[in-house]
Amino acid sequence: FEKEMKEIRTHVDPITNLERPHMPMGRVLHVAPNEPVSNWSTNFGTAWWKDKTFQVGLLSQKTRVVRFKNVLTGQEDQLEVPSEELIREIRERYLEYNWHAASYTWKVMLPHDGEYTFQVLDMDKTLEDNGVLDENDEFETLAIPDDYYIPVIHLYYKDDLTVA
Repeated sequence: FEKEMKEIRTHVDPITNLERPHMPMGRVLHVAPNEPVSNWSTNFGTAWWKDKTFQVGLLSQKTRVVRFKNVLTGQEDQLEVPSEELIREIRERYLEYNWHAASYTWKVMLPHDGEYTFQVLDMDKTLEDNGVLDENDEFETLAIPDDYYIPVIHLYYKDDLTVA
C-alpha cells in the first residue's frame, strides 16, 4: 500500500504499458485482474482496505521493546509496545504476565541533576513523555544492535489491596 494515499501500490506493466496494481504475491480481494475478464464483478461496493468495518486496530508509527523487572520476585519480561501507548495501556497488556500489576509502582532510572535516580512513571503519559527516550534510530545510525540497550521499567510492590 502507498502510505500517503492508502491505496494499492501500482506500477507500469512492461508488456501492456498500462498502470496496474502491484501484486508481487498474487492478487488480493477487490483488486481487478490485469486482463479484462467477464467473470469479475465490480458490484462489491467499498474495497476492503477502505471499509471501516474491517478495521481491527490502528497502525503504530513505531514500536519499541521494553523490559519489565519485578524487584520483589526478580521476574523479568519483555513486551513490544507502540510508541503512542500510554503507560496505563501498557500496564493493561502487562497483566497477562502479572495479574497484580496495578499493585505496583512503576519506576524508571532517569538522569536528574547530573545523577541517575528512579522516578515514578505518570500512567497517563507515554514512555517518551515520561522521559524514556527511544534511541533505536541513533543505534541504527551507529550500527549498534537494537537489542544492545532495552529500557527497563522497575516494578515495586505496594501493598494497597487493589486486587483481593
